[in-house]
Amino acid sequence: MGTVNHDLTALIDHAGTGSPLRHVPGVIARPGLRSMEWCGLAPLADWHQRSARGVDLVLDTSRARDELGWSATGTNVDALVAAYDWFVGASMTGAPA
Repeated sequence: MGTVNHDLTALIDHAGTGSPLRHVPGVIARPGLRSMEWCGLAPLADWHQRSARGVDLVLDTSRARDELGWSATGTNVDALVAAYDWFVGASMTGAPA
């Protein structure tokens, strides 16, 4: 399992944009996220809420494996790249994204 930094860097490399990945220190980001939450603007997802509180989020798929026999077939990078490629393809054809 890679880090968010690794996953986003791989996506940026795939997209070929050359965009820099900027890091915001937690001491700055957490109050900013909390302020947005209090204003009703964000966070939009559990990951944002946990980040605002400085709590790590780890996904565990063992229940899906145990109950459904399902297991992930790709990495986070694979999922990000597939979503990006789909979005670019949909944008090119005018399909709703």
